[in-house]
Amino acid sequence: MNEKIYFELPNNDKSIIKDLIKSIISIRRQINKENNNELPEVKLGRRLEQRSTMKLSEEILDHLITRYQIDNNKLPNKEELINMMIKFLGSIQKTPDNYNLKNNDKEIIFKKTRENRIGTGFYGKVYFYKLKSSQTKKESKTLAYKDQREGIPYTIDIHITSAILLALYEFQPKYYNQYFMEIGNYPGKSKERAFNRVPEIDEKLVKKNIKW
Repeated sequence: MNEKIYFELPNNDKSIIKDLIKSIISIRRQINKENNNELPEVKLGRRLEQRSTMKLSEEILDHLITRYQIDNNKLPNKEELINMMIKFLGSIQKTPDNYNLKNNDKEIIFKKTRENRIGTGFYGKVYFYKLKSSQTKKESKTLAYKDQREGIPYTIDIHITSAILLALYEFQPKYYNQYFMEIGNYPGKSKERAFNRVPEIDEKLVKKNIKW
């Protein structure tokens, strides 16, 4: 558990930390420099815009610096902090606008077959949903769509739990909106986020054991 530990810092350290945080949150997105071999600062500029706010960034940076100082008995430099921030923000989903995903089941239209079904639970069926090339920079990205007829599939309670997991364990399942969450294995991603197709077994057994 990565709970925050408070301790009194020397005034000089406080000043350095303040300058470090200011230098990171002042980084702006440079779309014309974004590419496969982009510099860390360019990558961070994009993630700051898409996945964070000024206040949230300040809180995250304060957390990262505190943890680094406890673990290494010194403060990180700007380059180290940029790389830590890139990794941390990578665990926070982009805003739904960046994926152009519908948040209304009546507008979500795709073929639901036995072949692309992940599993069956008490409240609905879950299917693979492949994003279009215009929705992601990755060569291939798949989400799980929860086909639930009554109630909200992924409620606010799930999103709150997701945020707690990120704060305490640096892991967060990515829920994109009320119907979609990220699945699959991606390079550099936590193994705990893998959400693979369940074997074809007795449907009643699945319903007893999986509460989607």
